[in-house]
Amino acid sequence: MKKEFLLVVLLSILMLGCNQQIKIDDYVKEVNQNVGKSVAEQYISNLLVQEKLLSANNRSVSVTDLELFEDIEIVDENGNVNFYTDLTEEEKVLFVNDWYNETVKQLQEKINKDKSIEEMLSVENQAFAITISEVNRSVLSCSAEAFVKSYSKNLSKLVKKIDNTRSSKGKAEITSDTPMNEYSLELLHSKWKKGRILVCKDTSSSSSSFYLGHASMMYNEWNSDMEKNPLYKATFTSSPLNDKITHWEGKIDGVQEEPIGYWAGLGEGCAEKISILNIRSSKKVDGEWVYTPATDVDYLKAAEEINDYEGTPYGLPLNKNKTKKIYCSQLCYLAWLDVDDKYKLGSGVYVKPADLISSRNTTVEISLNNTYSCAEDYE
Repeated sequence: MKKEFLLVVLLSILMLGCNQQIKIDDYVKEVNQNVGKSVAEQYISNLLVQEKLLSANNRSVSVTDLELFEDIEIVDENGNVNFYTDLTEEEKVLFVNDWYNETVKQLQEKINKDKSIEEMLSVENQAFAITISEVNRSVLSCSAEAFVKSYSKNLSKLVKKIDNTRSSKGKAEITSDTPMNEYSLELLHSKWKKGRILVCKDTSSSSSSFYLGHASMMYNEWNSDMEKNPLYKATFTSSPLNDKITHWEGKIDGVQEEPIGYWAGLGEGCAEKISILNIRSSKKVDGEWVYTPATDVDYLKAAEEINDYEGTPYGLPLNKNKTKKIYCSQLCYLAWLDVDDKYKLGSGVYVKPADLISSRNTTVEISLNNTYSCAEDYE
């Protein structure tokens, strides 16, 4: 008997007391059908299958039943807000189809620019298919929690296998010897304000394959030590422990403080093109958008709110309002939403780093590029 099968059986036994038992066989055919699709289509299709699987409770659910769409606001061209839950079943189907096509399109564009993304997505697709197959062969019921654990184990094994084949290439890390961009440090110091958001979109500093880019919040007060020590903790973010790009001393899985070297360093594991964002609220008055900058008190409160999520595991929930696991740009979104509902920094089911920049409720204070010695507006 294979180790993988034994693992699933053991996890199933441990989880039998859980009410949320899932019927894997309902989804095996659907996953098998995804095999003929492109890597991007497989990835998004599998994410939807996973959401259906984890939402089920001894029953099958449709895509339009998924929790990830429940809190979504749909703004029409006139600025009117509708909620997904208020749509008719036909309108829900159209919305989900549009969402699926747009999401696949965006992901494919990322793949076209960086083929390494396709490799990672293929691994995730493979891990999901293996887990579905394993659990389907089990004679015992499987809980949602057990499925997630088994999937994580399979993904880790596959990623480790890839890492072993690349061991000779080494890893880019932020260390005490990471060179710093003095001009970037000067600009960051001049624009430093607790609660402001830092965003980069370059793939060299990505925390995941799908949510390309990275986001963090200015958290600690500026300290002269930041200019001397690349590992000095300065911002707050969420990052995976097994991220192959950036590693720093004391790194954990999930929400944590982050070193200043990430945003002002000159290494491969550091951000390159950076936007510093201001926050504002918006409302429509007589057909025109009216904007109100966030107060200094709200900026400080945002930094307090983000601290409440410390230690939350890293993960990629498609619904940005779910908090069992949190990714970097979602963390910034949640912190400001906790300050006040008027500071909603995303309107879709998820909020990528780039979405923070394009949000109606943010403005770019300044952009800088760590590969140069001067500020550069790269948008």
